[in-house]
Amino acid sequence: MTIGAALAVVIVGVLIAAFANSTIGLIVAAVGVVGLILAHNDFPRKEGLKEFHDGLGWLMQIIMFVLLGLLVFPSRLLVIAYPAMVISAVLIFIARPVGVFLPMAFIKGFNTREKIFISWVGLRGSVPIVLATFPMLAGVPYSKLVFNVIFFIVLTSVLLQATSIGLVARLLKLQQR
Repeated sequence: MTIGAALAVVIVGVLIAAFANSTIGLIVAAVGVVGLILAHNDFPRKEGLKEFHDGLGWLMQIIMFVLLGLLVFPSRLLVIAYPAMVISAVLIFIARPVGVFLPMAFIKGFNTREKIFISWVGLRGSVPIVLATFPMLAGVPYSKLVFNVIFFIVLTSVLLQATSIGLVARLLKLQQR
């Protein structure tokens, strides 16, 4: 994919968003509909466009994590480390497995080892941290404390679970050969 084609896609996306904002005010919906239309139709350089968007997505995640990291002070994390570690343990070893096993009881095709693995690699990341910034912006009392606890929980989850995915897959004998 050429730089011109990538630039054209970005420009078209901005124009669609601007048009949607000025007419119906639903930017995300308009861009989402265009994305669905493009995903289900063939056009020149589609594979290159997918690679471009994948790279763009990774870049945006990196930028978001760096910006969110600027809101955290390590000295404040040390103060809440013990209670946040207890909450992390409950979420990782009790809440997430229960939250996976209950709905998956109604889904056929997954054995117990696969369900354990899915509960281990469950959702984590920037969404809880971003949501924790909203009360801070609104000036809600104790919102900085809540933000720090959520940040610590996400950090713990990423460090423990994300770094051990391969090991857990091997222990559960789920690795592809």
